[in-house]
Amino acid sequence: MKIVADTHVHIYPCYDLQLFSEMLEHNLKKVGAGQTIRLGFLTERHDCNFFDDIKAGKSNLSSLCGNIQLGQDESSLIRDNGSGEKCIILPGRQVVTEERIEILALATTAKIPDGMLAVDTVTMILDNGGVPVVAWAPGKWFGVRGDVVRNLLDSFNPARLLIGDSSMRPTIWTEPLIMRDARSRGFRIIAGSDPLPFAGEEKMAGSYCSVFDTSFGLASPLASARNMLWNAQNVTTVGQRGGPIKTLLRMYKNSKSKDAL
Repeated sequence: MKIVADTHVHIYPCYDLQLFSEMLEHNLKKVGAGQTIRLGFLTERHDCNFFDDIKAGKSNLSSLCGNIQLGQDESSLIRDNGSGEKCIILPGRQVVTEERIEILALATTAKIPDGMLAVDTVTMILDNGGVPVVAWAPGKWFGVRGDVVRNLLDSFNPARLLIGDSSMRPTIWTEPLIMRDARSRGFRIIAGSDPLPFAGEEKMAGSYCSVFDTSFGLASPLASARNMLWNAQNVTTVGQRGGPIKTLLRMYKNSKSKDAL
């Protein structure tokens, strides 16, 4: 079975939830043609709690459009379009470390605080059953921060740490040296759209993804997602990153956004 997954998804307060839901499913279907299971891994930052609000009844599931319900494990949201195709949204966090690099905590409901050392952040994610991913971001893998990423590759083996690529890496930007080195050492590279915090970016959800060749159990989506991230034998990247002009425009709009950090 092949599963298409956006492994770096944000939902911000400025988003239209219905548009987000529709675009996530549309884009995943477009880039992963023929795949009947589609996943969106939430990477919510410290001031965003969409998944928790849904579970607590603070957000209306109907606003997501379509047949949305909590999964049997109560740690996933499943949208069924009636044709047997599933779009599953899974919980997770984006963490900013003391050294100002981004680490994703995928497939976990744990709250991982910002501001810890990168090594301690990865350890806490693992201790809470999540999947830690060192996320590439513009300008954050150079100089001293690049050394921090290299130290993580030396401190954790490929069975305990993944590497995240992003649609924010322009098409003219070849694979970064650190990412290339990580790949040669056996670290898995996974892809995500990484939508930014301003209106209209919800259209990016599902546009840059990974396809995993593995089994997936709908009775326990969270556990299945963790197993997929760690153990899928074949992982390929699908979808598109932006060109230099599009990426610069996104970065400029982000710099002007009231929700930007």
